Amino acid sequence: MKSNLSQKTTHTDDYNQASRIIACILSNTKETTECFFGVVAPEKYLEKHKIKELIDKEKIHNQIKKRFDAYDDTFKHQKKAQDILMRIDSLNIMLISYESWIDVFQNEAREELMDFYEKSKKWNKL
Repeated sequence: MKSNLSQKTTHTDDYNQASRIIACILSNTKETTECFFGVVAPEKYLEKHKIKELIDKEKIHNQIKKRFDAYDDTFKHQKKAQDILMRIDSLNIMLISYESWIDVFQNEAREELMDFYEKSKKWNKL
């Protein structure tokens, strides 16, 4: 609920959690024509951690390319690096706040979701 999408990994300082997950998704869904990646969090944290900037397609593409560039051509060919990089363009990346998602619902469903959300914020010390 309050993640900043970890700005680095153990071996790379410029490779955030979103790029890592997207590379894994695209690597494991080679036969799938449509893929998506979504980030849902409280509005406060989407803004605080500048999540929109972190999930920018160009930024993600550059981070994944840079990560592949650290390896030799045999590894890149084996992992189909070029295919993964090309598929980033067609990836559907979504960003939504819990608040705007809950607002879509009406009546009792909205009330129950808002109650759950408020409890989640309390349990997560937000």
